[in-house]
This record gives sequence, structure tokens and C-alpha cells, in this order.
Amino acid sequence: MTLKTIDYYLKNDESRQIDIDYHVAMLATNSREVVKINSQLFKVQAAQAAITLKGFESLYLQNKETNKSLDNVNRGLEKINLNLANIGESINRIETSIEQISLEIENGFRVVASILIEQRELLKTIARQLGSPYEQKVLELRNEADLWLLAGMNEIGRERDENFDDALRLFECCLENPIGMQDYVVWFQIGWLNWKHKKDLKSSENAFYRSQRLSKINKDIYHLKSLRHLAIIQYLQNKFEEAYQSIIIAVSLFPNDHDTLFDAARYAAKTGREEESLKYLSKCIDQCASTSITMFAEKDFILC
Repeated sequence: MTLKTIDYYLKNDESRQIDIDYHVAMLATNSREVVKINSQLFKVQAAQAAITLKGFESLYLQNKETNKSLDNVNRGLEKINLNLANIGESINRIETSIEQISLEIENGFRVVASILIEQRELLKTIARQLGSPYEQKVLELRNEADLWLLAGMNEIGRERDENFDDALRLFECCLENPIGMQDYVVWFQIGWLNWKHKKDLKSSENAFYRSQRLSKINKDIYHLKSLRHLAIIQYLQNKFEEAYQSIIIAVSLFPNDHDTLFDAARYAAKTGREEESLKYLSKCIDQCASTSITMFAEKDFILC
């Protein structure tokens, strides 16, 4: 796995964890490199958070009406055990974190790295199991599609685009087979390629919906990822209530998954469920200290 492909997402303002979730999970083989990737993502998110808080500081000094709004924000944040009474101090803490990540956060990244590596093996196992009933010719198409998908994930520019084109074409060929039509891994990968490569959100939503529906019986990791990705695609189309409803299903099935809870906090905030959003953020912070910083990179938590 190369860091240049992750840089591509970060430079294109795709700095949410879910933007790189599947990409990293598919390619994760070296825990040290995964730690680097998460550290890099954290720095981008922390920088965004610092800008947000600086904006708060500026607004706070402008007028009493804004001060009142910030007081309301602070009261909400107190509910999740964050002490932001001194905004300037908070900014300094975040800017310090950009340069020197605390030991607790680094340990958290190591945990994430080990989970992603375990996920990669699980994803591969599920794909192999679903591929076993295929006719040989269709199985070869599927395997070839997987190769081009991974090749594209390791590249940028024209080579990345052409590799992804080949992968998408081959995955779509798999759907011409009756068994292939029921393969939720294939549907997930089509959804991901339509999102990240084709920028076709409608087709991506349809594919992720099909993937989560077909994986519902097994309720495995692909089911979780399908629901999370379906929700983000709905969110990107301003279907905020639908995104919330999709992620709530994931929360009910995977109530202790940090990233799912963080997604739920985002969509709850976006749909006006502030108390529920704070509850999810509190759980996230209990699991991962860095959430107390990265949450400020999400405008939805501030604006809603």
C-alpha cells in the first residue's frame, strides 16, 4: 500500500474517515503504514478543527449575540465532558496535537491498524466464500475484477482511472450471472467504484442498497460497511433523514463500533437530533480520545 493514494483523497478534501475506510481495509498489510495513514488523516482533521475553533474565537469577540450562541455550544459540549470554557486554550491544545500526537492517540491508531488488518482478512474470506458457487468463467471474471480494483487503489492519475474502469466493467459482467446478481461483495465494490471513481452517486446508492439488502442475512462486516456507505452516499445527496435511518440500522447491529457511532452522530446532528448526536459523540470519545479533536472537523456538529 502506498501513501500517495491516500494523499489523493486528502488533497481532494475527502478527509472523513469513511472516505478512506474501504481503501485502507483492502490494502492494509503493514500496521506501521496504517498508523502513518491515520496520523496523517488526524493532522488534516485537527487542522480543520483548529480553523473551526479560531472562527469561534473571532465570532465570540464580535458581538453578544454570537457570545450567546457559543455559550449554548459550550453547554452542549459539557454534556460530553469537554471543557471548552477557554476557547483559546482549546485551540492551542489542538495546534499542539497537530505537531505532537499524544501517546494515547498513537495507541489508538495502533489499535485501528490491527483492526483494519484483521478486517482485510475477513473481507477476503467472505469474498472467497461467496465466490465458491460461481461457474469457472464467471469466477475468473470476478477474480480479475478484484485484481484491477486493487491495482487502481495503488495508483493515481490516468493509470488509476483505467484500472478502475476495467474493474467496474468486469464487476458489472459478473452481474449477468444469476449467482453474481446475488453477490453482495460485487455490489459493494460496484457501489464504491461508482462513488470514488465515477462520481455517480445515484448508481452508487443503488449498489450499496443492494449490497446491504443481500448481506442482511449474514450481518457480517460487509453488511456494516454497506450500511455506512449507503448512509454517506445519501448524505452527499442531501437525503439526511434517509442517511440517519440507514445508519441507525447499523448502530442497532454494531452498537460498539466507533466509526459507526461517529457517523450516527453526524446524521443525528444534521437532522436536528442534537441530544442524540451528543450521546453518540460521548461514546466515541470514551472509546477514542482523538474524537474530542476530530469532531470539530465536522461542520455538521457546529452548524446544526
